[in-house]
Amino acid sequence: MAVSMLHVGFLGTEAPLYMDIFVSVMALLPILIGIVIWFAVSEHYMLHHTIQQLIFWTILTLLGYIEYHLYFDEVMQSYIQEGSLGYETVFFFLLFHSFVVMAVMVVWFLTIHYAKADRKRRALPGLYSKSHKRMGKIAVWSIFLLSFSSMILYWMLFVA
Repeated sequence: MAVSMLHVGFLGTEAPLYMDIFVSVMALLPILIGIVIWFAVSEHYMLHHTIQQLIFWTILTLLGYIEYHLYFDEVMQSYIQEGSLGYETVFFFLLFHSFVVMAVMVVWFLTIHYAKADRKRRALPGLYSKSHKRMGKIAVWSIFLLSFSSMILYWMLFVA
C-alpha cells in the first residue's frame, strides 16, 4: 500500500487519518452529549437546541463518510480481509455496527424532530418535557452504544 497523507493516522496504528479522526470524535461523543444535556438541565434551551443539532449533523456527515469507506474503499477492504480476527468476525460486527448507526441516527433524528415540533407548539419546555426527556434518554443510551461499537470496530480493524 502506498503511504500518503490520508493513510497516516495519529493514534499509532496503521489506520488512515480519517479513521483516527472518526474514532477520536466517537470517543468524545458521550462527553459532548453530556455537555449538551447539562445545557438543557441548566435551562439553556436555545444553546441545547443549537449545539445538539450541530453535533447531530456533524456525526451524520462523518458516519456517512466512514460507512462509505468501510464498504467501498479497497484499502479498508484489505484491512477487513487481512485482519487477525478473521473476515467473518469483522464482517458480522460491521453489519451490527451499520445497524446500530442506522438505528441511532433514526432515534436521534426523531428526538430532535419532535422537539422542534413541540417547541413550535410552545409545548416544550412544558407539556411534552417528560416525553422529550424519555426519548432523550433512549437517544443518549443509543449514542453511547454507537460510540462504543465504533471504538470496538476501530480496535478490530487496526489494533487486534
